[in-house]
Amino acid sequence: ARRYHARAGIGETAAAAPSMNRREERRAEAEQRQREARARRPFERRIAKIEEELEALRRESAGTEAWLASEAAYEAGNRERLQETLKRRAAIEARVSLLEDEWLEAQARLEQALQESREG
Repeated sequence: ARRYHARAGIGETAAAAPSMNRREERRAEAEQRQREARARRPFERRIAKIEEELEALRRESAGTEAWLASEAAYEAGNRERLQETLKRRAAIEARVSLLEDEWLEAQARLEQALQESREG
C-alpha cells in the first residue's frame, strides 16, 4: 500500500501544504519585521542624536560643576570666568531639559509608529 501511495503521490500534498503555509507564514513575519524596521529607523536615528548630545552636555556639565566646586572659581581674578561659567551652566541645564523632552516625544512617536506598523 505504501508503494501505491508513493507512486500516486498520495500524502505528498498533505505534507506540502503545511510547508507552503509555513513558508507563507515566514514571509509574512519577515515583511512585518521590515515594516517595523522602516517605522523605527527615523525615530531611532533622532533618539541616538539626542542621546549623543545629552552625553556631551553631561560631560561638559560635570567639568563645569567641578570647576565651580574648586576654590579657584571664587578667586578675585576669576570673577569674569565665574560669571560666564554660571551662564553656561544655566544654558546647559536648559538644553538638557529640552533634549529630554524631545527624547520622550521621540520615544512616544516610536511606540506609536510600531503599533501602527503592526496593525496595518
